[in-house]
Amino acid sequence: MKELLEGCRPEGSIGREIEDYSLTSVGETSLRARLTKVVNNLITLGAILSIGNIVFCGMIFVVYGGDEERTKQARRVILWSILGFIGMITAYPIVNAVINFVFSVGSGS
Repeated sequence: MKELLEGCRPEGSIGREIEDYSLTSVGETSLRARLTKVVNNLITLGAILSIGNIVFCGMIFVVYGGDEERTKQARRVILWSILGFIGMITAYPIVNAVINFVFSVGSGS
């Protein structure tokens, strides 16, 4: 295949030599690396949002300390935010293990 494509350039790659025409390579970075980076960034964002929600609801809990309904709602949201944070932390190694497994099966190694 490489012999057939020698001298040809993909559209939009003027002045750039591409040696690898495989589907698992996107420029300099592999699909596996990009997917792992995107998923890890999303998990990190979810964990940061969970912590922000815990802080925000903690402030609501303190400010509306006399209002039973507001404090009950703040406790409930804090509980779900903590569970969401734990879920994000737990998802990090699981998702990375799945990505590694899928790409190791696909590569035949």
